[in-house]
Amino acid sequence: MRFPAPSPTWAALTLALGLAVVGAACGDDDTSGPDPDAGAPDADLVVEAHDLEFDRDEYRLAAGDRSIAYVQEGAVPHTLLIDGVDGFELEVDGDPTDEGTVALEPGTYTFYCDVPGHRSAGMEAEVVVE
Repeated sequence: MRFPAPSPTWAALTLALGLAVVGAACGDDDTSGPDPDAGAPDADLVVEAHDLEFDRDEYRLAAGDRSIAYVQEGAVPHTLLIDGVDGFELEVDGDPTDEGTVALEPGTYTFYCDVPGHRSAGMEAEVVVE
């Protein structure tokens, strides 16, 4: 008995399904933060800078001396400052991560990027320190 040759549509569908299965098996399910294989920072708080926004609108952090890592996930250089806290500034430009330590009392602060135009475009977030 002879079987007919598969149609081009059937062959294309089989190929697409096979590629989808391979892609799903090789993919990374964690999209919540930096790539763990890329040396993710070990900090009390990780803040991601996307092109003109942070990864969250609000962060929570315990009071005291805290390490903060700043990770560039976009293509544009950024800074990270905290309103009312002198001497703390992180920058991601060329090097995709920067890390620093800051002493924070309980209260509400604002993270922002002071690259011209970034804060006014919405690049700021609230930080609740408890």
